[in-house]
Formats: sequence, structure tokens, C-alpha cells
Amino acid sequence: MTECEIKRIFDLDLSSNTRLDKVKDILLLTCYTGARFSDYKFIDRNSIEKLNNKGHKIIKYYSPKTDKKIVTICIPETLIILKKYDFMMPDISLQRYNIYVKELCMLAGIDEIVTLDTYKSGMPIFKTKPKYKFISSHIGRRSFATNLSKKGIPATHIMKASGHIKETDLLKYIHHTAEESITAITNMLQKSA
Repeated sequence: MTECEIKRIFDLDLSSNTRLDKVKDILLLTCYTGARFSDYKFIDRNSIEKLNNKGHKIIKYYSPKTDKKIVTICIPETLIILKKYDFMMPDISLQRYNIYVKELCMLAGIDEIVTLDTYKSGMPIFKTKPKYKFISSHIGRRSFATNLSKKGIPATHIMKASGHIKETDLLKYIHHTAEESITAITNMLQKSA
């Protein structure tokens, strides 16, 4: 998801729908921190640490999947979400989350028709449908990596924040449209000319 789509979700008023409000906050937390869906609940009050004298904060949490501590960024929106739940994020099953996150993104108007290409048995497959139908629990982590990459942050730094060990694994998470790639190349060429 783009930063604009994430902002659209952040701005949704779901105070009358606690089910989707919780899903919204979990999704945003994973978009802001790069945490896996299986790890977001390990982010708590003890995870927040002061980085320097300028008041910057970081998040440190344990990831059972990799059996290591992850250190990632802590933006003000992350703290807003964590404080809302007194630093104990709500729990939800993966199956329910994957159903509800599509409903949430549909409500946010993330319904642009997109085509994804993949492979099955070595043969290319193209699927075209509204974007929200492709969204699942992994979108927060993918969005985190992609949006940082689009800002020009080196892959080695993103890997530290996401907990990826190999750059090849991280690159599977980063997605740019062909238009975004050509625009970036054109901009770089114009700067060097």
C-alpha cells in the first residue's frame, strides 16, 4: 500500500465498529514498524526506547520466527496506536484478520483495479481485481519496506528495521510499478546530467 492509502486508513473513523477499528490499528502498526503479523503483539511498553538526546524513539521487540531482537523505527502514529490499547495490542486470528482487512481496505476506497502476475507450475498467471481483494496480513510488512525504499533508504538500513537477514529476501518485499521505476531512473539521470 502507498503512503497515501495508509493515511486514508489512518483517517477512517471506525469508532462505531470496534471489530474493524482493531484490525485498522493492527494493520497500521505493521505498516509503521515492518513487524510480521505473528510478531506485532510482542510490541509493548517495554519495547519503546529513547534513541538519543533529540527525543527520537525506537522499538525493540523479540521475533519468535527469527529468534532474535528486532530494532525498528517509532513514529508518532505508532505511539498513538499503542497508547490507545495501553501498550497491549488486541489479538485476532490470522484467518479473521485476512477477511476483515479486505473489508477495511474496501471501506477506505483502496479499490483501484490492479493486475498481479505470479507463477503456478512454472507458468505465468495474471490476476486482475480490486486492490483490496489482494490485501492480506503480509501487506503491512511489504508496505513498510516498499515505502522506505521509495524514499531512497538503502536496503541495508531497511533490513535492520525489518529484521531481514538476506538482501534477496528483502527485495521480494519491495514492489515498484513500472511507472515508478522509470520515473526514479529518469529523475536520477536528470540529476547526473
